[in-house]
Amino acid sequence: MKIKVWDLPIRICHWLLVIIIAFQFISVKVLDEEMLANATQWHFYGGYACLAIVIFRILWGVLGTYYAKFSQFVISPIKTLHYLRGKGSQDYIGHNPMGAYSVIALLSLILAQAISGLFTTDDIFNDAPYYGVLNNFWQAIANFIHHNIVYVLLGFIVLHIGVILFYKIKHKKHLTSAMITGKKTVNEAVHSQGSFPWLGFIVCIAMTAITLYFIIEIWPPVPVDDYFGY
Repeated sequence: MKIKVWDLPIRICHWLLVIIIAFQFISVKVLDEEMLANATQWHFYGGYACLAIVIFRILWGVLGTYYAKFSQFVISPIKTLHYLRGKGSQDYIGHNPMGAYSVIALLSLILAQAISGLFTTDDIFNDAPYYGVLNNFWQAIANFIHHNIVYVLLGFIVLHIGVILFYKIKHKKHLTSAMITGKKTVNEAVHSQGSFPWLGFIVCIAMTAITLYFIIEIWPPVPVDDYFGY
């Protein structure tokens, strides 16, 4: 039988990140101002969107449906090691232990990429909201993180795709279709997703919007036009 595992917010967050991360990479490595007007500014917008999605996902991991909660799928490293050694017999409906730590790693990398991007500039006309706040040492670190951690992120994404293909070929588990429909096939009665927590959803949306507004509009210092030296 099929049961609902991944709720709509989880699926929307997942596929939006796929689209936006692809755009972010293309907007820097492929597009220029002739191909896309204000390409750098659009890159900033994409970073804000990634930041919002990660903030929402973290909140939803606390207030969301059963299989979306971190408490449901993040287990101890020892149990994860047993799983990798094949000592665990449990068939995980949501994220398995490795999938759980992959989620944490990917969210952490995207968050680091988005936050470090808040301190960058294209050295021409476009400055991120917090460019100029850091001293030279920390500015160099922010630049290094933003321009290099992306390759670690891409490596994790390639690994993620490889694992999906492995499960499809070896274990006949269609993880991609489950992330589209939200449903998985199970052979026994398991914990259902439960009713949708509308109050929690509204709280997550509101807190995400307020947090992003403060990060982008309230907390940044007032920009100073210094292009002509006065």
